Amino acid sequence: TLLRDVAALERLRQGPIPDFTWEGAAARTHEVYDRSEAADRRTAHRPPRRPRIAMVCPFPPVPSGIADYSYRLVSELLRSVDVHCFTDQDLETCRVPAGAGLSPLADLRARAMTPELAQVLYVLGNNPFPAGAVRALRHTPGVVHLHDVRLGGCYAGEDWHALLARHYPGRYDPRDLERMERLPWLAFERHPLLLGDVARHATAVLTNSEHAAQLVRLDTGRRATPIGPLAVHARTPGAGVRDLVASFGIVSPTKQCDKVLEAFRILAARHPELEFAFVGEAPEGFGADEVTVTAAADEDPQTVERLKKAI
Repeated sequence: TLLRDVAALERLRQGPIPDFTWEGAAARTHEVYDRSEAADRRTAHRPPRRPRIAMVCPFPPVPSGIADYSYRLVSELLRSVDVHCFTDQDLETCRVPAGAGLSPLADLRARAMTPELAQVLYVLGNNPFPAGAVRALRHTPGVVHLHDVRLGGCYAGEDWHALLARHYPGRYDPRDLERMERLPWLAFERHPLLLGDVARHATAVLTNSEHAAQLVRLDTGRRATPIGPLAVHARTPGAGVRDLVASFGIVSPTKQCDKVLEAFRILAARHPELEFAFVGEAPEGFGADEVTVTAAADEDPQTVERLKKAI
């Protein structure tokens, strides 16, 4: 272009002669190499930076077993990686382990677009607390750890027809949707797990059991990786402590707690030394004489102590 620009060539001809020598060009090139080598030496002596991951989940004091579990999980992860927690709960009261970062969930999208975060991990369960995390997953993909594979609670209050149409396009005709809206038990019978958002946007799916991984595959066609069983704090039973079998979490038809209760009754008849407990919210009248049904463990100090001694 310059060779065809007559005016520019004329200005160059009339200007001062550049102070150029091959010796000067070589010296300046050598300076650049020296600076680059010095920078490499400084970088080589720096300790390697640990990967940083984002954790998107509820944290205490949210009344959820997932919140408590996530707190303990972050504590362990901090041994090997940096962790930055994102949540839509009140940051003033939110509790995360010392050493972990904490930001509002609204900041995740911008932060995930930088090299700062090596991975985003969403921890989801079947209750309203992770609803914001599900919405964030749609625009910021990441690994999803499913504590439950039925996520209806995350979509509480949304239009049932639109919800099923989005998660399962073409699976249900309008008459099916209308029947399921009038008869909720029919919806459970048809097994709509509402995993469509997870199937479309998760980079990987983790479950707590092989059975849960099979349900994910049947519902979405996505492969899931079981990483269970969940880690728990174990204690050595003391002398004279009775054996305790416990079911933790809310008592609901979807968890088939009636079948668990019947199994407990059968075992109680054969093994009277065993003690059985459902620890979590339960409907009025649920239970049996030989089975303890109690509130969440952290709300019942006596139950906490009995469970600590038993495990």
